[in-house]
Amino acid sequence: MVVTYRKPEEFDALKTRVRAHGAALEGYRVDATDEAAVRNLVDGILRKHGHLDALVNTVGGYAGGIKLWNWIPKCSISCYRLNLRSGYTFARAVVPPMLKQRHGAIVNVVSKAALDHAAGAAAYAAPKRLRWP
Repeated sequence: MVVTYRKPEEFDALKTRVRAHGAALEGYRVDATDEAAVRNLVDGILRKHGHLDALVNTVGGYAGGIKLWNWIPKCSISCYRLNLRSGYTFARAVVPPMLKQRHGAIVNVVSKAALDHAAGAAAYAAPKRLRWP
C-alpha cells in the first residue's frame, strides 16, 4: 500500500499505528496540490507495481471559527487548494491508467461539515441548502 504524507513524523506515526503491517507501507512525501508531483508519484507507482487499483483521497484541512467577513482571501485559496484541488489533481493522474487497465476505484473522504456545520464555518463548508440527493 502506498500512502502520501506532508511531514515525515506523520508517516512514522501511521506505521506505528498499523504495527505489523507498517513494513508493507510505502510512504512518499508529496504536495497533493502539485499536479506534476502527483503525476510523477502515480507514474512511479505504475512502474514499480504495474497497476493502480484504488485511490482513497483523505487530503483536507480546516481553518474554521473565522467570521466570513473577517476571512482572509489567502485562507480561502489555501482551503480551496487543499480540499478541492488535491482531489482533482489525484483523480486527473489516476483516471487514465485506471481506464487503460479497465478497473479501479476512487473514494473521496469528505467532512460532515459539508452538510451540517457549526457557526463560523461558512468559508469552509457548503451551505445546508446544497445537500446532495
